Amino acid sequence: MTCRKLLILLSLFLLPSPSFADLGDIQVRGFGSIVAGVVVDGERYVADYPNVGIYKDYLDLQPESRLGLQATVPLHESIKVTAQLISRGANDFEVNLDWFYLTFDLTPDLNIQAGRMRMPVYKYSEFMDVGFAYDWIRVPSDTYSLDAVQYNGLSLNWMTGTDDIPINISFFTGAENVEHTELLTFIFGPPIAREYKNIIGIVFDSSFSIFNLRVSYTEAEMLQRTSSTDPDVAFFNADYDVSFFDVALSVMLGPVEILGEYNEYDPFYESYFVSGIYRLDDYSFYVTWSEFKQSEGFEIHDTTSLGMRYNLNANLALKVDISSFNDTGLFPVPSPPNTPDSDGDAVLLSTGIDFIF
Repeated sequence: MTCRKLLILLSLFLLPSPSFADLGDIQVRGFGSIVAGVVVDGERYVADYPNVGIYKDYLDLQPESRLGLQATVPLHESIKVTAQLISRGANDFEVNLDWFYLTFDLTPDLNIQAGRMRMPVYKYSEFMDVGFAYDWIRVPSDTYSLDAVQYNGLSLNWMTGTDDIPINISFFTGAENVEHTELLTFIFGPPIAREYKNIIGIVFDSSFSIFNLRVSYTEAEMLQRTSSTDPDVAFFNADYDVSFFDVALSVMLGPVEILGEYNEYDPFYESYFVSGIYRLDDYSFYVTWSEFKQSEGFEIHDTTSLGMRYNLNANLALKVDISSFNDTGLFPVPSPPNTPDSDGDAVLLSTGIDFIF
């Protein structure tokens, strides 16, 4: 979709209308990040796997910088439409319509959504692009590496529990067609497409006292194809029954938050992270360790990150991070081509500004 078409679509959302005014105000929100990074040791660092945002040994502001705009328009007392546009530096700042769905409130505690939405498999799935929503400069990339991020389908969301123990449960189903998975093409070379059919998933999220627990389970049929005619890569043409399990737990101990997340993508890999965050007034200091393990040990790597966040005001945050990437797999994934002696290890220094409006 071209930028011109997206601007026309957005202008339609923002046009004044008496019927909209009767139902409530149109909500428009924006978010963005301007991030600069440089690899100070090693050759390159993959900071964003789904979009293949890569830093090298020179200062670069493109791999993780992004700008998003979300509009929610009431169409009826119980129906609204939401659309989200986003432009990512990793995709040469091409503007994409990431979200476009209807929400129908069946009751105050139950709604159904239909359209294009974020796949709700991770704790921070809906906020992955909103850097202001978390303390790190980026969500742990070793753990947040699934190539399918969106899906087209339905979601049933139920808010229950009590004031002391709120519970949110979601059921979702749909499909997704990734015509060109940049991540797999980057890792393996030939162009690869993946089609996910009959996606079925459930999410459970609850808080109690100082604890928050979120669990998700998703399964689907996946058809993987390559357009390459090279017989040596014909094995990429395969069909799989896949499942994705994720559990995240956080504990608040006064100014300290300890959180971790584990996921298993059967039959491909498992990954996890643990992080400690100390918050003092407008400052946050964090340490994070994450690891990715591919089946059969072909790729194993881990990352240790130290960073700081400073809230300049209620809408603006400055972050600084140093991350050390250690690759112990048989085939170091982040190594550039034609560098057979590279071990894939790297150290990245990055800083950024996150904002909302």
